[in-house]
Amino acid sequence: MVMTRPGQALPEDPALQAFLSSRLVDEPEALRRSPGGTVIRLPVTQLEISSTGIRHLIGAGESPRFLLPDEVLRLIERHQIYRN
Repeated sequence: MVMTRPGQALPEDPALQAFLSSRLVDEPEALRRSPGGTVIRLPVTQLEISSTGIRHLIGAGESPRFLLPDEVLRLIERHQIYRN
């Protein structure tokens, strides 16, 4: 599966493009028929998440829940990290 980061595009590298074009499939079902060597691009809702943004949320008393793994959030809360 190929995904890009918000604001980023895949490199225009000819070798990468050749690799992808020879292995790219359009339907998820094609991955089941050929479990190795195929690539699919799927649309996903991308969130622009940054450590700076998370620190600002916590500093403002807001919850960064769903932006962090639960265990990381518990550690931040337990040690009161990033609180003003």
